Amino acid sequence: MNGKKVAGILIIAAITLMLIAGCSKMDSEDSGEDDTLLIDLANNLCDGVDVPEYEAIALDKSNFEYFAFIPYEQGIEAVAADALVNIEAHSLVVIRTESDNASSLAQTVFEKANPNKWLCVGAEKVNVAYTNHYIVLVMSREDIADDIISNFKTQSHKLYDGEVNVLSAVNNIREFE
Repeated sequence: MNGKKVAGILIIAAITLMLIAGCSKMDSEDSGEDDTLLIDLANNLCDGVDVPEYEAIALDKSNFEYFAFIPYEQGIEAVAADALVNIEAHSLVVIRTESDNASSLAQTVFEKANPNKWLCVGAEKVNVAYTNHYIVLVMSREDIADDIISNFKTQSHKLYDGEVNVLSAVNNIREFE
């Protein structure tokens, strides 16, 4: 009798693992290569920069506005890489848009970005950089924000996506809501 129970449990476990593997495969196909490419880009932007520990995550309709400060639109893919422990204000968002409105989107992100979105801390600097199809929002310490934008300028040449334009403000100079 014990052998049958063990066999039954093993069969159920095997079926469960197959279902989980199948579902996770579908999820990765649904999220697409773009999320992986954007996560890689976010990670590359942090290379050599003294950023707090973070995890890059894909954004969707449910969380896009919280990180990017603008409403989600069709044709946009994005990832965020916020600090895992919010004792230091740090947020990086990489947006890719298929449309030709990256400039106006970047301006709106810059105007609406809130470097005081955390309860107890605020970012020293807000940088928004953009090319033809990519927008990078970084809110962090001034040195981190500037180094990430410097890395974006380097990466943009690899993306073949046009000139990098930068909007920048130091938190204690610009009035934020």
